[in-house]
Amino acid sequence: GAITDLAIVYFFITNFGATGAAISVAITEFAVCAIQVWLSRQEHIIPSVLKSLGFLACGFLMCVIVASIKVSDSIIVNLVIKAVAGGIIYVAFAGAYYYLCNNFFDK
Repeated sequence: GAITDLAIVYFFITNFGATGAAISVAITEFAVCAIQVWLSRQEHIIPSVLKSLGFLACGFLMCVIVASIKVSDSIIVNLVIKAVAGGIIYVAFAGAYYYLCNNFFDK
C-alpha cells in the first residue's frame, strides 16, 4: 500500500492539494483491497464479499440522499440533521436489504 501511495501521491498533491491527498489515499486503499481479495480468492470468501456489496449500495444511496439535504443556513444544524437522517436512512436500507437476503434470496 505504501509503495502504491508513494507512486501516486506526488502527482495528486502537486495538482490538487489536500483533495489530491484524499484521492491518492482512496486509490491506494482500493488497490490494496483488490490485491487482498485477489490473493485470498482461494479462501472462498468471494460469495460473502458479493453479498456485502448490497450494504455498500445502501451506504451509497444514503450518501446521495444526505448530500441533497439542506435545511438551514447554520452549518451545525445541517450537520446534526444530516447525521441523524443518514443514520436513519442507512438503517432502513440496510435493514430492508438484510431482511430480503435472509428471507428470500437464501432459500
